[in-house]
Amino acid sequence: MRESDPILNIASAFAYSQSHEHLDKLHPADRTSIVLSRQAGTREEAICEKLTHLLIEKTHAPWNLYDRNLIDTVLKDHQLPVDLAKYIPEDKGNEVENLLQEIVGLHPSSWTLFEKTSETIFRLAQRGHVILVGRAANIICAGLPQVFSVRLIGSYKVRVEYIQNSLKLSYEDARAYVDHLDGARKGYAQKYFNEDIDNPLLYHITIHTDRFTDDYIASLIADGVVAFQKYLISKK
Repeated sequence: MRESDPILNIASAFAYSQSHEHLDKLHPADRTSIVLSRQAGTREEAICEKLTHLLIEKTHAPWNLYDRNLIDTVLKDHQLPVDLAKYIPEDKGNEVENLLQEIVGLHPSSWTLFEKTSETIFRLAQRGHVILVGRAANIICAGLPQVFSVRLIGSYKVRVEYIQNSLKLSYEDARAYVDHLDGARKGYAQKYFNEDIDNPLLYHITIHTDRFTDDYIASLIADGVVAFQKYLISKK
């Protein structure tokens, strides 16, 4: 790729902007991040993939999506063994088993792992141009002015049917899956932050995914981010 290639120029400029020395000098609008909370079965994976591509087009900057791969980043950030990934779920695992393993020293405490996860989320959001999905990122990053917070919701029936079809489950198993994820995510925010993730005041926008296609939702969020950046610039 030639040095005059605009994609290379964007990437080079972005890499420079992420240096610690330069980061503090950037206006919040130049390092906007998105934190996305979601109910189970609201199609966030497909929406976020489309959103990432749209943001690159609209902002002329590279954006990175952190969803399932967030834990890999946490482990790398804190030089933790790869096999600890199973102990950092957003949904609750076997808490009794985890507690026993903590006691005998098989892995760090859940609180330690939570703190390290939160540190990584905060660092990524500070850096900018990231989409952070779940793990109460909207609460962790609430104090950062450049963070745009989104909540995806949907009717219970539609969400269960989506999980049933996408995971090839029976309707009853799909209901159990949705109930488990919704409860676990709600419990995560309650346990560590004493917050209710269903509180609409925690988000800039809440989108009812029953009503729109994935493309439209991605476009809606991307346009919201661009408008949010303009708003931040107007506050200079």
